[in-house]
Amino acid sequence: MLQLVLLSSKAWLSSGCCYENDIDGSHGTTDLQPSVKLLYSDYSNASEADLRIVEAWASKYRAEELYMMKRQIDELTECLSSGRNNFPVSCSSLEGMRLSSLRR
Repeated sequence: MLQLVLLSSKAWLSSGCCYENDIDGSHGTTDLQPSVKLLYSDYSNASEADLRIVEAWASKYRAEELYMMKRQIDELTECLSSGRNNFPVSCSSLEGMRLSSLRR
C-alpha cells in the first residue's frame, strides 16, 4: 500500500542556481519546471496494526482509493524517492510521511 497526500498540483521546481547579484545575467537563468508536490508513505512492508491506522485515517478524511499493479507502485515509489532530493533534509518529512515532487 502506498499512501499519497497531494499538497500542490501547481508547484514549480527550480533546477538551476540563483545568484543574488547577477546583474548582467552571466551566470545563466534559473530553469523552472512545473511539478506536483506531495507527501507519501510506503506501507508495502507494514504490520497489520499500521495498515489499520492508515485505513482509519483514510476513512476519517474520506480519502479516495486508487488500485494499481505492484510493479506500477514500485516504479512510482522509486520516482517519489528520487524526487525527495529536491528538498532540504530539514523539510523532507511531516508526521512520518516523506515530502517529494513529480514533474508534470
